[in-house]
Amino acid sequence: MVNLSFYHPGDFTRLVEIPGSGSPEEYRSAFRRDYARIVHTPAFRRLQRKTQLFPGDESDFFRNRMTHSLEVAQIAKSIAIRLNYLVGEQYGERAGTIDTDLVELVSLAHDLGHPPFGHTGEYALQEKMHHFGGFEGNAQTLRILSRLEKRQTIQHGSNPDFTEFSDGVDLRAGLNLCFRSLAGVLKYDNQIPLIADGPKLIKGYYSSEEQIVSKIKQAVLGERMESHSGAPFKVIEMQIMDLADDIAYSTYDLRMP
Repeated sequence: MVNLSFYHPGDFTRLVEIPGSGSPEEYRSAFRRDYARIVHTPAFRRLQRKTQLFPGDESDFFRNRMTHSLEVAQIAKSIAIRLNYLVGEQYGERAGTIDTDLVELVSLAHDLGHPPFGHTGEYALQEKMHHFGGFEGNAQTLRILSRLEKRQTIQHGSNPDFTEFSDGVDLRAGLNLCFRSLAGVLKYDNQIPLIADGPKLIKGYYSSEEQIVSKIKQAVLGERMESHSGAPFKVIEMQIMDLADDIAYSTYDLRMP
């Protein structure tokens, strides 16, 4: 029998494990829990103040990163539902399904690290920061989710308090999402140099997140880690989100006057 399951136990692990099943309600999946954390996080709410596109003469509202992210989430979920339907038709009960909550949360989170003024703002920040680890929107998204948002810290010894740093060690775990959820925003499998040769924008993740990216890959790939060596790391949820992002941009932003 063909095993087409998309997920294994490593996908649901977190930097800081939650005792028991990972959720106090059996009816709520780990990805649904992560979806709720994204929606209620301040970083998501800030998207409404980040301009996506200025209106033209025929528009009466500003398009912002939040409206864009909602559109991407809807399109991405529809793509996942369609794929699940097609695979189910071919393989029936043997088929695994793409988790639509996971696709939605990845889509809602994909622009959290992008600054105001679109890519112009991103280029300006990179120009200022290229000697100090650089700036890149996707890298900043991973940093926000895995470090900056104040939800969880790694317990230091027997101290149960919310301690972010101890003896020079960074104990922040951000929203403490499942490793598969974090994999969904890892769009570019490339470490950005700590000191770049010039102000040119480099896509990837910051060197400060090298360890968390390694943990993500180990958790998601599991036994496939060795055979995957050298191949780009791109989970299917990220690829669906990326396609939906292009569709939303082409449909809404390019046609705006």
